[in-house]
Amino acid sequence: MDLNINYTWIVEWMSTKKVDGDLQNVVVQAGWRVNAETTVDGKSYQTTSYGSAGFASPDPTSFTPYETLTKEQVLDWIFDAEVVDKESMEQGLKRQLESVIDPPVVQMPLPWVPTQPQPETESVPVQPQPESQPE
Repeated sequence: MDLNINYTWIVEWMSTKKVDGDLQNVVVQAGWRVNAETTVDGKSYQTTSYGSAGFASPDPTSFTPYETLTKEQVLDWIFDAEVVDKESMEQGLKRQLESVIDPPVVQMPLPWVPTQPQPETESVPVQPQPESQPE
């Protein structure tokens, strides 16, 4: 199935170590989420996955202060941590969307039970009845 899927990667949170040697506010773990969304015949379909990745102490010569980190930089760390394989994660979400759009297994009506057309019904508002008073 050829789908045009929009993947959105999000960093949801970061845990820091206050002091690590001479460094301060060192990111040691980050939570991530990826949302996948597509539209087929005017209907929107979505799925998501999430997790976290831990990081070793950084090299002090290439340390980026917490205040100057970017989302893209932290996502690169997440992908480099070998916890998340970006491509296989996106392929898994694509398969989830495909199975919702065109399910491989469906529940069929029982062939020996005749199907009856369902009558169209309109809802009629129920009028409250006055409470009866004991005599």
